This record gives sequence, structure tokens and C-alpha cells, in this order.
Amino acid sequence: MKKVVLTSFLLIMTTISLSAQTEFGVRSGYYNLIEFTMVDDNGTKFRNFEGEGFYVGAFADINITDRFSVQPEMNFIAIPKRSSLNQIQIPVLGKYRIGKRVHIFAGPSIGFFLNPEEDMKNTNLNIAFGISYDITQKLSIALRGDYGLSKLSGDEINGYSEIHGWSAGLKYSFD
Repeated sequence: MKKVVLTSFLLIMTTISLSAQTEFGVRSGYYNLIEFTMVDDNGTKFRNFEGEGFYVGAFADINITDRFSVQPEMNFIAIPKRSSLNQIQIPVLGKYRIGKRVHIFAGPSIGFFLNPEEDMKNTNLNIAFGISYDITQKLSIALRGDYGLSKLSGDEINGYSEIHGWSAGLKYSFD
């Protein structure tokens, strides 16, 4: 039974991917990262670090319907003031067109830190969400938030760190 279900799933996914129109492209822009440290029993967040940087990446936009697509990405995020927070981030976003040129999107994202500090985890799980506007058929502008779900370092007694971020940038689609 498991083989039948797995085979059916693979057949359906292959059919969707073959019939779906896929666009590839690049994206780049400004990134602002905020690290919070939790230090009291009430869960009060204190801003520990805020750093500005940039991101560059690539994406595939897989159209499922005329309004809905899935957009996996791979992005490099650099925070020059604190290189331990530089990461490769891989989001998989569900994207919904709400107007002729406006899209909203959200989905999970995992970040892999390239040079983590000694007491820091190597990965960071996020929820990414945002809005984009198509300037032309190939060029878009996007605003995005990243809400960190992972406790990166520390413990419940002494406090722990988590990171959140937001970005603004451009996306260019190839033919």
C-alpha cells in the first residue's frame, strides 16, 4: 500500500511539474537583522544586536494555477558587522497573486550559518512572509519579513537568543 501511495504521489508531482510553467531568476537587496536576547522569566525581549547587510540569491517560480505558485529560493545573507550571522537561507514560499501585479507570499525557511559562534546552533528555522509588486513582466520589488523560530544560543535560565529580519529588494526573472 505504501508503494502505491508513494508511486501515485510521485506521478502526480511529476505531472504537475511538467505541466507547470517555471520561471527562474535572481534577487538582491537590503537586509536588516535583529538579534533579541530573552533574559527574564516573563519572556521580555531585549534588543541585543541590529545589523544591516545585503542578500543575493536565485529562485524558481513554479506556477501551479494562474494565481498560485511555489517559489523555492537559495539566498546568501551577509551582515558585515557580525560575520557569525552570515548564512545561506533556503525558503520555500507559497505565492498568491491578489491583483494584476501584486503578490503575497509566506512559507518556511531554514538558514545555515556559515561561521557560527562557539555556543551558537548551526541552523535557524524561520517563517518568511511578504508582499511583492511587478514593476514589469521581468522586474519586481519585494518587502519581506523573517520571523525566527529557533533559539540560537543560551538556555531558559540565563536567557537565549533568536533572530528576526526584514528585507527590501529587487527580483529579476529570466525567460
